[in-house]
Amino acid sequence: MGFNLDKRFWNIVLTVSAVLFFVGSLYLWMKGRGVLFVSPDETANAWFIQLFASQGTVRSFDVLNTVLHDSIHPRSMIVVNGWMMPVGFLGLTTLYGSLVAVLGKGILPLITPVVALLAVFAFRKLIAQWFDEQIANITTVVLLFHPALWYYTARSLMPNVLFVSLLVFAAFCWFRRFKQPFISVILSGCFLGLALFVRASEVYWIAFVCLGLIVGFWKTLSKQDLYWFVLGGLIGIAPLFIMNVLTYGNALLTGYTLPAQVTQTAVVSTTTSTTSLFLFPFGVDPNTFLKTILSYGILLFWWLSILTLIGLVASFTEKQFKKTSLLAYVWVFVGVSVWLGVWYGSWVIHDNPDPTQVTIANSYVRYWLAVFVLSTPFIAQAIQCISKRSKQIWMMPVLLLLIACSGIFATFFSGQDGLMSVGQTLVRSVSIREEVLSLVESESLIIVDRADKLFFPHRVLYPLRSEQTYQLMPRAVENVPLYYYGITLPPVDLAYLNNQKLKELGLKIEHLKTFDVESLYRISKP
Repeated sequence: MGFNLDKRFWNIVLTVSAVLFFVGSLYLWMKGRGVLFVSPDETANAWFIQLFASQGTVRSFDVLNTVLHDSIHPRSMIVVNGWMMPVGFLGLTTLYGSLVAVLGKGILPLITPVVALLAVFAFRKLIAQWFDEQIANITTVVLLFHPALWYYTARSLMPNVLFVSLLVFAAFCWFRRFKQPFISVILSGCFLGLALFVRASEVYWIAFVCLGLIVGFWKTLSKQDLYWFVLGGLIGIAPLFIMNVLTYGNALLTGYTLPAQVTQTAVVSTTTSTTSLFLFPFGVDPNTFLKTILSYGILLFWWLSILTLIGLVASFTEKQFKKTSLLAYVWVFVGVSVWLGVWYGSWVIHDNPDPTQVTIANSYVRYWLAVFVLSTPFIAQAIQCISKRSKQIWMMPVLLLLIACSGIFATFFSGQDGLMSVGQTLVRSVSIREEVLSLVESESLIIVDRADKLFFPHRVLYPLRSEQTYQLMPRAVENVPLYYYGITLPPVDLAYLNNQKLKELGLKIEHLKTFDVESLYRISKP
């Protein structure tokens, strides 16, 4: 099975890799000082985590919303009858909020990196059991430097790393039994239920995987274990329904399904039948999902894709891969890859303002995180195979170093969405935020276009160029100081607003200060 490097070598490599992973995962938090985040989703999660930790709820009331028709909220939040609530699932905010309530606010930036590290080393134990010790060690290094895992661990308030980690814990508890086996099985079900609490939309493929494994291993499966597993699952998923009732008033309602207008950043294919929409709510569009899989699933991390293919081919030439458990692993990997590829690949997502950009920050990468994690043993198999065929003892360390360097580059230096570039943007944004908030009154309302994540939890309303927003302005001015922050308006646009659009509403707009390409304006009565 190739060259087996000694235990001391692996201890050093794994320790250094884990330290780099953990420290690198804190980079964005330090740059944003814990007050600014990359996306509206993270901004919303940070706010609701603190709210849950201090008040035990994820609902916040603002009386001004009753005056301005529930329009005061940033993206990723909705308002119903004056109550601001999350759009996303409540699992991460509830679990992290509970930890913050018990351990203090300082624990928040550490939760996702610690959970991710625990999951990586739990996964290592599983791979050692299913493959071999060296494959497990290589897999761990690959996983710690995998751009998808590392990047979204640094984006620590996104739910995907937590979701995948909980699935790993569920598998670990099932396959690595404790002294009391029934406790392991209950914990396995509980972790699976919590994973669905974090991302309930993944229930389809998780159910299919569980059903497939139950059918495949039915003859050797303990029926008592199955009962304990179901019990644990019910315990784990119970908070989903409890929090939905407390927040939205119905166990089956979420922020996505509330009868409120929510801004979407995606387009769903219209070439799908009603029957298909039941299982594939984003549609099924072969042209779209094939293009998306090629761009984000294969070419974005092309070097890892090549190694995955080599590893898959090599897997079937090894005698150990005739084991039932390893064949099951291959089928799970292929099945989950196809399902998630079609499910999310048919959904046209433009996270970047430039829709032509293919970057690590696009949501496809985090939606397919489970596939990237499942692929790592095959990458490890390829590295071991190449090392074996080279007959050079230095080949494996060199390949691991290349994996580490490519992972660092793709995570930190890959264009405008790499962590270094994003971190620099956060530093500048923190400075702008502090200065703008020093210029406006604490009770004021700021109209924004995409800068809601810059100022929240200060009151924000968006966007400026909306008839609904214009109609709300006179009433807003009657109640609070009103401002606009956005791309600096050219003189012709400013003249149009003052001489026509705002004049008709009995208002005027005046420039206060410019920040790079954006400016702050005051909107008031003449």
